[in-house]
Parts: sequence; C-alpha cells; structure tokens
Amino acid sequence: MKKVLLLAVMSFALLLAACGSSSTKTFSYEEEGLTSEMTFTYNGDTVENEVSTTTLEYEALGLRSQEDAESVLADFALDLEGVEGVTYNFEYGETEAVETLEIDYNTVELSELRSAGIEIEGEEDADTISMEQTEANLIDEGYEVTNEGESEE
Repeated sequence: MKKVLLLAVMSFALLLAACGSSSTKTFSYEEEGLTSEMTFTYNGDTVENEVSTTTLEYEALGLRSQEDAESVLADFALDLEGVEGVTYNFEYGETEAVETLEIDYNTVELSELRSAGIEIEGEEDADTISMEQTEANLIDEGYEVTNEGESEE
C-alpha cells in the first residue's frame, strides 16, 4: 500500500512539474538581404519571453556603406529606451546592420510596446501574448518553425 501511495504522490508531483514548465519555439524568415529569427519562451498559450534578431545586408538594400545605412535605417530603429522588460540594440557593421530585441512579457507593459511602435496583432485588449496567435501571425508573414522544445531554464 505504501508503494502505491508513494507512486501516486510521485506521479502527481511530476504532473505538477510538467504543467509549470516552459517551452520554446523558434521561427525563421529569410529573403535576399534579410534574415530574421524569433525565439519565444511560453507556458501553455502565454508567451513569457521573446528574443529576436534581424540582419539587414546593405548591398541587398541598395546601400553602399555603413554611413549610408546609418542615415537610411536610423528612422526604422525603435525607441524603446526606458521601457522596463525590454532590451533593444541596433548595431551597424561594415556590410550589415543587426537589430536585436528581447522582451520579458512578465515585466513589460503591453501598452508601452504599442506606444513604441511594436504591433501586437490580434491582441489589442489583451494583458498577455498568445503563443497560438503569435505563431499564426508569423506563419502568415512567411516565417517557418525551425525549432521547438522544452525550455532549459
């Protein structure tokens, strides 16, 4: 009887641990001169974290130099300074620019993201980001799922 009870308790503990674990899903998009990779950490249908990297090649954009790129692309850089839960960087190299964005959805206010110009389609009044809706939007935009699994956190 003790073995059965112990087995039941262990099974329940494993079930609880599995329910609370996060998963990851990575999406990639590529066209001439542009590559984008977005990795989401989510629990159930709620996105907890996003890390995205976009690389823009100057030559494919018709730009001749880093200076040209800085003058043309500066208007496209997001103004996320001071937004809690967001790390944003736009770096210019010799032949390409790299934009990196990390969002901690457990910390950030979605209204601040909207104000900064980040579109949250299908989520106008939501307090959280839906992984299912995010995946559908990205697939519609031409992204492909390139990796998914449990988070290593």
